[in-house]
Amino acid sequence: EAVELQPYAASGWLQEALVEEQAGNLGAALRDAEQAKGREPVSWSNWLVLSRLEARTGHPTAALADYDHARLLDPHNQLFS
Repeated sequence: EAVELQPYAASGWLQEALVEEQAGNLGAALRDAEQAKGREPVSWSNWLVLSRLEARTGHPTAALADYDHARLLDPHNQLFS
C-alpha cells in the first residue's frame, strides 16, 4: 500500500524489496530495490540492500560496486567496519 500511496518515495519500494526477498522472490526484490535506489540515491541502505540482492542473484561485480557506493555514502557506519 505504501508504494500505491507514495510511488515517488523510496521507503515503500525498499520495504517491498525486503518482503519479496523474504518470500524468495529475488527477481521481484531486485526490481523493487532498484526502484528504491532510483527514488533516493543518497540513502546508503538502498544501495546496501541492492548489493545483497545482486549478490544473491549472481551479479557479483554489481554487488561489490553497490556495496562500495553504500559505504561511500556513510563511511562511519559500523556495518562497514
